[in-house]
Amino acid sequence: MKKEAEQNHPSEGSSPATTLDPVLANELLAFVHDHALSKETVRQAFSPSFYSWFVKAQDAIPLSVFDNEYLSSLEVVVKYLHENLDYRFVRIAKLVNRSAKTIWATYANALRKMPARFEPRTSPFFLPLPLFHDRTYSPLEVVVRYLKDDCRQTYHQIAVLLNRDDRTIWTTYHRMKNKQNNRRGR
Repeated sequence: MKKEAEQNHPSEGSSPATTLDPVLANELLAFVHDHALSKETVRQAFSPSFYSWFVKAQDAIPLSVFDNEYLSSLEVVVKYLHENLDYRFVRIAKLVNRSAKTIWATYANALRKMPARFEPRTSPFFLPLPLFHDRTYSPLEVVVRYLKDDCRQTYHQIAVLLNRDDRTIWTTYHRMKNKQNNRRGR
């Protein structure tokens, strides 16, 4: 596996997030999580560039937490980061480019709708936190785009993963593509 990770990182100066195939990255991250490997074990087993990417990916959100009937995508992100990763509201606000007051209100709404803490299951994909920084697109739009374009999932596969209707996924993806095209046309 070390050679495979090194092949996807041709030079130490390149950014692992841009050179590592998202499907491979998610498989490796799932393997590390499923086998409860320590950071030290990962550092010794993989290339330095993969380890650097892995440290940043520790803050990724497992896709399995989006499979619920109660919360919006932003509520899922905020609730997971606050309860499972112990992030403060101010830090979450910076990551998702929103005010701390908005994050607090979102968390309060999420807690009212779903008081139980997330118990993430084994997840086939992990969502990098920088996905949620651009407010031009809704959290659901960026999740769907990431799964469709970067992870090469079909609309139906995404719908099953997110516990949403196929038509909702199709509409969300095309709404985001229209926003992208409108921004380029300016």
